[in-house]
Amino acid sequence: MREEKEITGRCVTRREFLKRAAGVAAVGLVGAGSGSLLEEAFAASKPAKSRVVLVTHKKVLAEGWQMNLQVLQEMMDEGMKKLTREKSASAAWKKIVKPNDVVSIKWNELGGPNIRSHQELMDACAAAARSVGVPEDKVLVWSRSQRVPDAYKGWSEEYKFPNGKSTKIGSVLDKHTTCLINLPVVKTHSSTGFTCALKNHMGSNSNPGQMHSWDSSPAPMWENIAYINNTPGIRRCTKLIIADATRPLFNGGPGDDPAFRWDYHTLVCGTDPVAVDRVCIDIVDEKRKAEGLPPADVGRKCVELAGQLGIGSYDLAKIEIVKLELA
Repeated sequence: MREEKEITGRCVTRREFLKRAAGVAAVGLVGAGSGSLLEEAFAASKPAKSRVVLVTHKKVLAEGWQMNLQVLQEMMDEGMKKLTREKSASAAWKKIVKPNDVVSIKWNELGGPNIRSHQELMDACAAAARSVGVPEDKVLVWSRSQRVPDAYKGWSEEYKFPNGKSTKIGSVLDKHTTCLINLPVVKTHSSTGFTCALKNHMGSNSNPGQMHSWDSSPAPMWENIAYINNTPGIRRCTKLIIADATRPLFNGGPGDDPAFRWDYHTLVCGTDPVAVDRVCIDIVDEKRKAEGLPPADVGRKCVELAGQLGIGSYDLAKIEIVKLELA
């Protein structure tokens, strides 16, 4: 008989809180009817607002699909300082990454060579992790679970979703990674409406093909994406998101279409994947409105559900947005 765990959002969060903060052994998942003391303790452990930093520099894009390395480094340094409230980039990275971490840098490869995560951004994050003291072999840069190093391959137990779907999560995230740096690309998607930090984990699981069901199905993809992000390993190890909004896609997708790209010259940095996605989908919808297109409503349902599950903040009143214009 296969072993399954039901993923219902709040339960996983409480369980993780008990392990980290109270040192209480959690046997199974905590039910939704837990007492108010636990609710108050968990609420007290979270910051009042999720900070999301938008760093813009008009010269970040060089020729073709290249980035200006000097400008990129400046954007990352200033963004990390503002995100962590530290005075130096070195101190900022030390707040996110620890020397004993196993660091996963999860990038996005789908859609074509000109709409995937920039190599320069991946390299800069890997260098930052090593500068903190993480050994070379503990800095893992990968896109889909089958591309991880052999020592970290494999799958978790099966997680069952409330909508009847189930999946396994790559062991690299479920068991090994202690610091996940998520590097999504901001773009629309013909099936999910929108793809950024949350959707970037479609491929961190064992059966992405079975997750691709339409909005009218009993278990639509936008629900499945939220539930994938609610699995314990992904929730536990997510420490940083740097969304590439230098040249987003505002229609179609996930494949590239130059007719629907626009220069936005921005990196969106945060520690809360829901807050980052909320800010980024608002950016896309503003552009879609200007172009006479309807909002990316299906994608918004995914982000809103992730917020309801307690993965992060969807409510703008609980998101602190900081904008840096460097040039």
